[in-house]
Amino acid sequence: MFMLNSQNHLKMSRNSLIFLVSGLVSALISFSSYSQPCPSPSNVLDTSYSWRGTHCEGIKKGEEEQTRNGSFRLVSFSTGKIQKYDNRLHLNIPSSNPKQLRLKIESWFNDYEANWQKVSVPFSLETRILKREKVPPENLRFLAWERLNSNQSIYLPVIHNNNTATTYEIVWYSRHKTNINLFEIRSQSNQTIFSCGEDVSYPANNEISCQWDAQNTPVGKYLMYLDIEQFPYNKDKREFTREITFFHDPQWLKK
Repeated sequence: MFMLNSQNHLKMSRNSLIFLVSGLVSALISFSSYSQPCPSPSNVLDTSYSWRGTHCEGIKKGEEEQTRNGSFRLVSFSTGKIQKYDNRLHLNIPSSNPKQLRLKIESWFNDYEANWQKVSVPFSLETRILKREKVPPENLRFLAWERLNSNQSIYLPVIHNNNTATTYEIVWYSRHKTNINLFEIRSQSNQTIFSCGEDVSYPANNEISCQWDAQNTPVGKYLMYLDIEQFPYNKDKREFTREITFFHDPQWLKK
């Protein structure tokens, strides 16, 4: 009886140990995938899209990398443009909930992308990779948002520290030939506040831009509303709408 109980106890101990090790491995894998969602750089000079300690940044190559985020998407909501690089790029994002704040900086012209799942405000970025890859500062696009839940986000403007802009720069990217039938800024009650233009044809540089002078628009939540026709190559025309919620405060624009 003693031997049988000892064997059972040994089996239980082994099973417990296996269960414990499996749990630890799963936890480590989960933690690793959360804390480092991209590969480590091969060396200190590597500029490919890699983990940089706090974020993923670098050059993405290939059609898949450029198109996997959708054929029509918002790529920038910011104030002004950068004229030149210093050693660090300084930005401000007026977030009321930094724990849920996300940031993306990209230049699809130059295959450059940087993503943050956690953002410290005020924000700064070392410009070594941008300089090394000769990414023109005017090609950078900036997008910040707070995740309200798994299906909903609110966008915030990215403000340059040397901001002298009186307008927001709003930029959408399209992979395909596109007509914008309607591009409006609307109130929460769906009233049109500003029109970015109607019947805007697809431009040569794949971007649809809108400059909005909102210095006299009251603080609050607003909507970007777009009515779109898209003409994918060798496919039927697509008709759809896009609606983005964002927050505005006239104090963020220089008077």
